[in-house]
Amino acid sequence: MNGAPRVVGVMVPFLLSAYSVFSLIYVIPQVAQSLGVGVGPVSFAVSLSFLGGAVGGVVIGAAADRWGRKLGLAVSIILFGSATMLAGLVGSIWELYMLWFLVGFGVNSENGVSYAVVVEAWRSNQGLLGSAMQGLYPVGMLLDAVTSILVRNWRPYMIVVGAVSLIASLACIYLIPETKGRMASVNYGAVFSSRLRRVTWLGTALVASAFLFTVPFISLTPTYLLSHGFRGASYEAAVIGLSIGEAIAFTSAGYVMDRLGPLTATLSLASLALASSLAFLLLNMVRAGMAVIVPIALGYASSSFFAYMGVLMGRLYPPEVRATGTNFTFLLGRLAAGAGVALASLIYPSNLGIGLSILMIASSLLALASAVPLLRGPSTGNP
Repeated sequence: MNGAPRVVGVMVPFLLSAYSVFSLIYVIPQVAQSLGVGVGPVSFAVSLSFLGGAVGGVVIGAAADRWGRKLGLAVSIILFGSATMLAGLVGSIWELYMLWFLVGFGVNSENGVSYAVVVEAWRSNQGLLGSAMQGLYPVGMLLDAVTSILVRNWRPYMIVVGAVSLIASLACIYLIPETKGRMASVNYGAVFSSRLRRVTWLGTALVASAFLFTVPFISLTPTYLLSHGFRGASYEAAVIGLSIGEAIAFTSAGYVMDRLGPLTATLSLASLALASSLAFLLLNMVRAGMAVIVPIALGYASSSFFAYMGVLMGRLYPPEVRATGTNFTFLLGRLAAGAGVALASLIYPSNLGIGLSILMIASSLLALASAVPLLRGPSTGNP
């Protein structure tokens, strides 16, 4: 199978996984009003999606290592597509929680298996492909924003998002090559062996820092902008502009990693993340008005070190435990991301921007501290 169909086969399900998992953040007020609860309880569903992703990534990743990548992808897609559709029919907050847990379970396991496919199916430009794939997350959010404008009621909106994601993603499975045959057994404990233990723990710290910086920031920025005076055209322009800019930054980050190496790329982007976080904190402390859009834009750009984490982790593990190892390093990050969305609101309840910036500063410092011991040396090259 030539290159173009393979690219489509990997990219489209990844795009639509983002389309599904971020669909909720654009209709939180509507859902809260319809279910008779506050915005906070509905926002908690976002945290549950990351908890589901932590579990699903390990479970489906292990299955993909044993029974093949395509089976893992198919199961993941059925889960997140169906659960998103059913979310449009919920009658209580508890039903939403259950379904959004399953959305996260499917989305994050799909992402983890896709990283393994990229490492195994392409021998060059893996960073570019991986970050372009991750750059589809803001594109998925852009699709959500457009869909929410076209379909104003949240129930048909969720059904449309889920149906499109399910049907189109399953159709693309046939374009993806099976990059790993079935195995009689897999030694999952190898990710904690003396050879891989350092990679597993330092990789977990680096991935967690990327999640903790990026996910709460991106998930809560629309709410922050609304609370900060952005309305109507200014809000829509800001959200769409940030999504487009982030997609460009994510793709560029992978190209930089391929050319300069993961250590230089990560240190540069994490340093920019730290600087933009400090500026965001300062402007929120002095209540600088709409000038906050500048550090927000820089924060979106610097968060692109998250873009190549999946492919980078995949390079560090041997094929027999690649999906398992990659998804394990993402386990704590997914949990941290889910907790971070709630934590950002609790750190400084009277000012979401200050809470976000403090969390972003801590995440940037963790990225800098873990990148050097993990990425210094030859082990991050292509397998």
